[in-house]
Amino acid sequence: MIKHVLLAVDGSAQSRHAARFGLAFAEQAGAEVTLLCVLELPDVIPVGPVSSYLVLSPAITDEALARARTMLGEVAAEKASVKATLRVETGHVSEVICDVANRLQVDLIIMGARGLGAAKRLLLGSVSDQVLRHAHTPVLVWR
Repeated sequence: MIKHVLLAVDGSAQSRHAARFGLAFAEQAGAEVTLLCVLELPDVIPVGPVSSYLVLSPAITDEALARARTMLGEVAAEKASVKATLRVETGHVSEVICDVANRLQVDLIIMGARGLGAAKRLLLGSVSDQVLRHAHTPVLVWR
């Protein structure tokens, strides 16, 4: 029986569709939901022998955290009858999703697939592929 569902949402159309499905599913199952948004930490490359480094992506700001919370609140409001907890975390996205799923002992992870092209998926991997490979919980990927 499914009692707790983790919905990983990044704000993309695919993740919002997956979240709508997940909320409807949780409502029918009588399950609680954790809505999770993971903000990727900036990529930092050490340069030189001392303490020099190059930051390749922007830092996570308070504004970005607030936007993520607002987005999760909007998603949760679409199905107010479902008990939903909102979480914003930082780190490597697939690792954080799997870690949160383990810590909360969820019964199911639901997430969207962004549909990276074959070349990008080969070079970067996709978050949904990594979660499918590493999660110790069933995963439903919305495409």
